[in-house]
Amino acid sequence: MTLDRPTQVDAYLELPFIPNSTLRGVLRNQIEWYPDAHQNANVMFGDRLQTEEAPETFEENKPGKLIIGNGDPLAFPVLSTDGRRCWIFPYFFLGKFLMLETLSGITTDLSRIGKAIYQADQHYGRIIALSEAPPLEFSRKVELIRPGELMEELDLIRTTLGRWIGRWLPSNEPWLIVDDRTATALWQEGVEIRDQTALDEHMVARDQSLRRIETIPEGTLFLSWLSWFGEGDLALAPLTLQLGSGEGRGSGFCRIAPLADLPDNNMITSTPAASGGQELLPIITDSEAMVYVYKAIQELQETPDYALQKKLRSAIGDLGWRIKSAGLETALSFALAKAKPAKQTPKTEQLAYRWLLETLLNTSDDLNDLNGQPWFSSHFTEAEKINLMRRWQWLRKYGEGELRTAKPEGASS
Repeated sequence: MTLDRPTQVDAYLELPFIPNSTLRGVLRNQIEWYPDAHQNANVMFGDRLQTEEAPETFEENKPGKLIIGNGDPLAFPVLSTDGRRCWIFPYFFLGKFLMLETLSGITTDLSRIGKAIYQADQHYGRIIALSEAPPLEFSRKVELIRPGELMEELDLIRTTLGRWIGRWLPSNEPWLIVDDRTATALWQEGVEIRDQTALDEHMVARDQSLRRIETIPEGTLFLSWLSWFGEGDLALAPLTLQLGSGEGRGSGFCRIAPLADLPDNNMITSTPAASGGQELLPIITDSEAMVYVYKAIQELQETPDYALQKKLRSAIGDLGWRIKSAGLETALSFALAKAKPAKQTPKTEQLAYRWLLETLLNTSDDLNDLNGQPWFSSHFTEAEKINLMRRWQWLRKYGEGELRTAKPEGASS
């Protein structure tokens, strides 16, 4: 991912981390977009009060029952001098990660590995490969230690890593354990620093606008510990989040991937509002929602109606406001009233709301059939809420950038 400002750096190790306040804020923002979620958000993250000095800002009033730790760097990619990609595991954070196995009753002893990599001259570092690796060279002088007597510990570590994070790291590329000083030096090789400035109307750089943007290598894994002190179990689904203020530039996107076991095949058991039985309802992934919405908007633009797109942008924003203030069922009922599906010659606003409802509900059926449906008078199931909100969030994001409110200059009629 790419951050829009210098990364937070550990004062001792000089390696980046994601502050827990950032993670807590973006997770809370995601949850609060779901209907009837304010109470749950307050329980998880704590109550928030508006500050008297700045009413648009909030401060924590009471701590929540979900404690989130900093996102520490577990592994990041670096290219060797011959162009081979390697995955670097800083020794200090690897030890924290292996506590997962300790909590499961399996003890992984890192003491001998620590002695091996920290017996290094100050001018070069030592690296231990978790499996057989060819000779590797980096711009910093390093010594590749052969496993030898450490094979038993290394096999256990690789098995542990493969069990928890193997799906995200290529198994055919070298995985290397390094000391913290070497990790810092290699990190500086892997990141890209960009200098940017702001221009005024005369295309002249504004005073004091020079800033540095640090790009985090694609695929970098950060580890954060979560502690839940509430009643019952807590399960987080995989999420795509955006950190920082560079969303418009495509910056700061990352994926939250909980290590806890989730239901198989992305399915949950839920009770539909229209019946009293149990059914297995699929939850669409965030990527599936993104592709679905993008295709829907592209099809809409094949016959451009700029008045319709202007009304649609307004309808999408209005729906989001109503979901947050009145709940999902009320918001959709209002949208259905605006759509007036029984009207034979609809106006532009009514067409916009019809398109919005058909896209959210993923239906091409006549909206007249929705009149009297229990969806708008009863509570949605959790799966229905998740699917609807994921579609709406991508409608909001694409709507802001893709929907045209006026004909572009030079466009043919």
